[in-house]
Amino acid sequence: MGTHSKRNEEKTSLAARLHMADQAIRSSINAIAFADLGGMLTFANDSFLEMWGYEQESEVLGRPAPDFWEESDAAAEVIDALKTRDAWMGQLVARRKDGSNFTTQLSGHMVRDSSGKPVCLMASFVDISEQKRAEASLSDSEKKFATFFHNNPAGTVITSLEDGSVLDVNEAFCAITGYDIGDARGRTSVDLGFWPTPGDREAVVNTLREDGSFRNWEFAYRHKSGEIRTGDFSAAVVPLVNQPCIITAMYDTTERKRFEDHLRQMQKMEAIGTLTGGIAHDFNNILGIIIGSAELAREQLRDWHPAHINLEEILRASRRSTAVVRQLLTFARRSEIRTRALHAGPVVEEILTLIRASLTAEIVINQELEATEDTILADPTYLHQVILNLLTNAAQAMKEQGGVMTVGMFNTTLDARDAAAQPELEAGDYLEITVRDNGCGIARKDVGRIFDPFFTTKGPGKGSGMGLAIVQGIVRECGGTVSVESQPGQGSTFTVLFPLTTETVEQPSAPQRALPEGNETILLVDDEPSISRVMQKTLEQLGYSVTTWNNPEEALERFHDDPDRYDLVITDMSMPGMNGDRLASQILEMRPGMPVLICTGFSEKLDEARAIELGIRGFAMKPVSRRDLALKVREVLED
Repeated sequence: MGTHSKRNEEKTSLAARLHMADQAIRSSINAIAFADLGGMLTFANDSFLEMWGYEQESEVLGRPAPDFWEESDAAAEVIDALKTRDAWMGQLVARRKDGSNFTTQLSGHMVRDSSGKPVCLMASFVDISEQKRAEASLSDSEKKFATFFHNNPAGTVITSLEDGSVLDVNEAFCAITGYDIGDARGRTSVDLGFWPTPGDREAVVNTLREDGSFRNWEFAYRHKSGEIRTGDFSAAVVPLVNQPCIITAMYDTTERKRFEDHLRQMQKMEAIGTLTGGIAHDFNNILGIIIGSAELAREQLRDWHPAHINLEEILRASRRSTAVVRQLLTFARRSEIRTRALHAGPVVEEILTLIRASLTAEIVINQELEATEDTILADPTYLHQVILNLLTNAAQAMKEQGGVMTVGMFNTTLDARDAAAQPELEAGDYLEITVRDNGCGIARKDVGRIFDPFFTTKGPGKGSGMGLAIVQGIVRECGGTVSVESQPGQGSTFTVLFPLTTETVEQPSAPQRALPEGNETILLVDDEPSISRVMQKTLEQLGYSVTTWNNPEEALERFHDDPDRYDLVITDMSMPGMNGDRLASQILEMRPGMPVLICTGFSEKLDEARAIELGIRGFAMKPVSRRDLALKVREVLED
């Protein structure tokens, strides 16, 4: 082939390649444009025209490049940069034919010929407006999430699903748990000791792996101070920071839980109180008949008579039954304890002396009695029962293996925050009595029920389930609280708080040996014939003249006939047709200042304070013993 033909072939091949390059540039999905060294457009492909909103290439050719950009100065700087550096890449905001804006990613180059001489400028463009909007939206979402996360009133924590490490916590979490952000980040909840029960964390992780979320689960958690509190937890697995994470929100429910527990306990007490109140009146009447008849029979026998011992046993058993009813009423808050100022120390020391004799050698008692002279308001008999019950329970918990029982008495002060955690208490000074053992402990499921009436963890025939219920009733009636902390196998600690008083402890008076007698005339009203008969005989033996009526309306008629005949009216409270308080009111209308003594087995309508308001001089709880009746009658008559 000749030289001329070869040159023609080379020209044809070059033309073909140039044509192909032109077609490739014109059909490229990227917008491509050329400009001369002065920055005037000399070429624009279809994608450029479409991107900028032009229909014909002639609309853009010959125009300066800055005309197509929102910031013309920035476009001029790009042209200058291409002349000096041969290449430039960056983002510019372009302006369409209709005046609207969009953002482009620009890649520009200086085109040179084979000798290296600058020929023209070339640039390709990609519309990245959607990308920019997505980035802006993501940034906005991230800002919103951060705002929500840090200002969420729920304690919120983000942890890795894989290793459980804490990635971040918010301020509410720190306030609720006591941990600061530095304590938590990078550590696991196990490292923090957050879960007092490891099985709870396992249940959470397993559920999240299987279901992806859970809502409103209540768990115990450990505050940084070591206090075990309760919280309401919700959690979900979400993709964050390129890994699956757990977002957990929690609210502290400790105070709400305490309030709910307190409310439930009050409802239980109300239920048992209703039951107890229903039987107390009739049962006390029956005991009154037994006690009164036994006392009358005993007075007719000499001390050496064989029946005398049996009568004493009857009286002793009856008094125990009376105490049981009154304890039940006290537990149910249906009966007021007659409190007085006393030092609890001597009572506790006396019981410790008594109980030591009944304990095995394997049980050791430690005493930490620091506040023995603190003064509280309590009934010594009931206080004795409270302490004895707690000591007996502690001893029974260590019966099998032995152990150490520690009894403490301390002075403690509750501030407003402490008192707010216990609805029954006010801020102030308290006597704290603790009974701690290292015995078998109480199962977690049973701790919340041990103060329930009739609940017991002992076997059949080994416990009535009323001991701790009565303890709680007595302590609350004295204005205090009783609580327990226990772990299975680690023992239990019962804590009793009694508010301190500034009242003076009275010295006990010498007991009166002989029963007081009298010769006054008494009107006795009781709808129970056996009760009225026993009381009439008892009073007559004491020297009184007694007229008895079993119908209050008939008794009122007889009194109306001759109101000055009687020196004293003794009436039952609960009677058909007319209660004792109403009878007393009508008698006082006829004869103001008339001495009236009301006896009752149980009444929700009348207590001693209410009786005094009505002008009634005396109030006695049935069953009334011979001695109590003799003393009460003289007290009312001489008032």
